[in-house]
Amino acid sequence: MPKGHLPVKSYLAVPVVSPITKEPIGGLFFGHSKAGVFTADAEKLIEGVAIQAAIALSNARFFEEKKQTERILSEQREQYRSIFNATSDSAIIYDENGYIVEANPSACSIFDYEYEDLIGRHASALFKNPQDFEVLKEIALSGRVYKGVNTRIRKDGSQFEAEYKGLSFIFRGKPHVLSVVRDETTKLKAEEALHRNEELTNIITSVSPVTLWLTNSKGEIIYFNKTWEDWIGGQAHQH
Repeated sequence: MPKGHLPVKSYLAVPVVSPITKEPIGGLFFGHSKAGVFTADAEKLIEGVAIQAAIALSNARFFEEKKQTERILSEQREQYRSIFNATSDSAIIYDENGYIVEANPSACSIFDYEYEDLIGRHASALFKNPQDFEVLKEIALSGRVYKGVNTRIRKDGSQFEAEYKGLSFIFRGKPHVLSVVRDETTKLKAEEALHRNEELTNIITSVSPVTLWLTNSKGEIIYFNKTWEDWIGGQAHQH
């Protein structure tokens, strides 16, 4: 034997193999200083121990993988919920019978409902024509995507034009539909407000007694106000 090595004269090695994947996990190794110690009975006994060890290690690995999967799923759920809640469009999920099971803050704001009032309500209540909802629901549940523009109703009965899109998905073994709605009225008002702001900005910069100009990264003038033109004289391209 090498210097310092235990005086092994009997040796028994048994592989530890996963009972599910048949993947080698490791082995059990035994040595003894006397010859002929390990018999056939000892080998069978150690094989039984190896099987128990394989089951225990496989269960431990499975449990760790399960915890890792749960952590990943939990992180993904948080990410999806953050996106779901952050979008400015109404996002409502209803079940195969048309009852709302989830809604984001924008849905509550656009339809003017408290969250508790929306959950459990039939989604057709948000349509000017409830029959339109039934048609769209059947389209989604058939596996197709629906989209278009129609009239929706808020809690107070006021109506607005909505751009919508919906699709089905399976949740806990049952079909559900995600319906996304954008208030076209709000969109148009926002565009009008932006246009008015641009006009107001142009007016302010034009009458400003201070010279104002804007250049690009190359130093080329891409905007100047009337005061700047009057002060230097001529057009911008001449300077």
